[in-house]
Amino acid sequence: MKRLILLFFMLGSLVTVSSAQSLYKTATMKPIDCYSDDYTSSNPVPFTETAAYYLSNRQRPTTGSNRALTFQKIGSAGNLFTILSTEINRLDANNALNTVAFIHRSDPDSIAGSNIGQYAYGVSFDSGNTWDKYNGVLNPSGNNVTLAGRFPNVSIYNPIGNTTPSNAYISYLGAWLPFAAGGADWEGYFHGVAKLDNNPVTFTEDTTRPNNGDVSIAVGLCQSVPGIFWAVDWMFDGTSITGIILYRGVWNPATNDVEWSTYQTFNPGFDLSFDGEAKATSINMAFDRTGQYGWIAFTGDVTAGGETVLNPAFYRSTDGGNTWTGPIVVDLATLDNVQNNLLDPLVDIPTTAFDLDIVVDANGNPHVGIVVGSNGTDAYSIISNFGISMYDIT
Repeated sequence: MKRLILLFFMLGSLVTVSSAQSLYKTATMKPIDCYSDDYTSSNPVPFTETAAYYLSNRQRPTTGSNRALTFQKIGSAGNLFTILSTEINRLDANNALNTVAFIHRSDPDSIAGSNIGQYAYGVSFDSGNTWDKYNGVLNPSGNNVTLAGRFPNVSIYNPIGNTTPSNAYISYLGAWLPFAAGGADWEGYFHGVAKLDNNPVTFTEDTTRPNNGDVSIAVGLCQSVPGIFWAVDWMFDGTSITGIILYRGVWNPATNDVEWSTYQTFNPGFDLSFDGEAKATSINMAFDRTGQYGWIAFTGDVTAGGETVLNPAFYRSTDGGNTWTGPIVVDLATLDNVQNNLLDPLVDIPTTAFDLDIVVDANGNPHVGIVVGSNGTDAYSIISNFGISMYDIT
């Protein structure tokens, strides 16, 4: 369940600028294949050993910003790659059922015989207060050799008329890669469903290679209306982005499964003047509660002029996803309130950072939370320690 309060990570490699502005640091745009996984450890780090836990112990148990953090374990995974991308919807909630589901890569120490190329899930039937953990595995074909599952998304499907939480389903969608080949390129997706009573008879699994395997990581799994699922990804040829792929899934009541297909592809018209390759980072999507208004949001260079900065851009649907228009580019340099907040408003060019999230409000308008700041000295970089602000782009 998303709210209009969004959390974001600013990912990038920090580089000290050796110039007159020696105090400034820049974060350089992450490469599209930065999430490729060549890490084989299956030993999860307990939350009690993380920075968030130590921070919570230093806070005073009062109110406001100083109140102590509370937490409970809702699962564990083979390594942190299960949650590194901000665009993946790994947590979903259904208010009518008071149900929350969390999907993650499996933990062999918690599910005997499993491996970190498989998916497991946790579920709460009391709005997140208590959890039934380590259910699955969902994709038994997953392995860490030829079909290494990574980055799963989840969405809860509640059949029409159902009021029993355990009779609802989760739909999952995650990337896989041939790990034995070096873990270099993504090849396709795992997808399937599971009934929340955790009966393995209800589990389904399929593997696909859309666009001949020229894909990245499917993100933004959501539903427009119950039983109509959507997700989005970059078309990626192993070297650079070549476009956007929109996927549509439809619940089949005869098979109790989701049937996925490539619904549409987009070419945003990237500015290729820097080095001949498209420059883009984050992509995500969401629908409003009526299911009529859908938005795909991404950051990229789709403005001619060779300024080597990133701007937010959108594709929009007003008919439940049947048709899409775009790209609708937000040129940050034309917004006075953005320009005036830069480190040097008279010289600098605004650029986004590299991660975003999106929700759509009751009026069908998008709200993209993203960091914006001054362009760095390197192409497609942002000064990360001065003059940055969080914006709601709508």
